[in-house]
Amino acid sequence: PATPAEQAAARAALGVPADAVVLLAHGRVAFHLGANPFPLFMAAHHAAKAGPFNVHVVLAGRAPNRHVQKAVTDAARAVCPTV
Repeated sequence: PATPAEQAAARAALGVPADAVVLLAHGRVAFHLGANPFPLFMAAHHAAKAGPFNVHVVLAGRAPNRHVQKAVTDAARAVCPTV
């Protein structure tokens, strides 16, 4: 497990405040099969609306190409703009 100092450094590198709730997905970043991040975006949106949560989504993985990466980023901004 990461030490508190390592956790703080990782959050700082990602621009995530110490008090934020982080939803992490690891794997292929795409909209097909089991890789679709849309349910995660919806969960983040609902969590942010449900309470006083500072929610951040972190996708750790590779998109098949830059067009898919842009589409996923655009979808995240559209579905959960406050996250």
